[in-house]
Amino acid sequence: DVGVVVLVLDRSESLGGDFSKIKEYAMNFIDQTFTTHPEVKMGIVDFSTDVHTYPITNNREALKSYISSLTSDRFTALYQAMDEGVEMLLRDPAQSRILVTFTDGTDNMSNQNYYNIDNILSKIKNDKNSNKIRGFFIGLEGKGGLDTNLPTKLMSSGWIVSIPTSASQVKEVFEK
Repeated sequence: DVGVVVLVLDRSESLGGDFSKIKEYAMNFIDQTFTTHPEVKMGIVDFSTDVHTYPITNNREALKSYISSLTSDRFTALYQAMDEGVEMLLRDPAQSRILVTFTDGTDNMSNQNYYNIDNILSKIKNDKNSNKIRGFFIGLEGKGGLDTNLPTKLMSSGWIVSIPTSASQVKEVFEK
């Protein structure tokens, strides 16, 4: 069975001038992923004030075109976006299911009674599929807005967490 990657991508205006670089890195990540794993499927969840999704597909160019067209907005609905990414993966029977999340901020938009990291991690843990969703988290710390509790919780749940401090470091993390 093919692997599935869902990329959860922050497009909040706090990224400022780095937003175009982040989009470029995300498109490079798509290229690199399809080059090394031609059979992979990928979906996108992008978020700021609201959350949008691009359905899981094996169409590399459509994914890149979608990212290229993204525009930024004010807020950061991080947990709602991560939750949607997990839901996309839970609906997919692939043996390898990976959630890659990029943000530079703290959630200031999701309904925290419903969308919070504990509920997200619980959904992953209670997944009936024996091949659990694996999580990667990239938290750009440059502007000091990153929620520091989140990476700690994710790491204790087995996620691979990177906290780059500049956009150029984000590029290296995506490549890795």
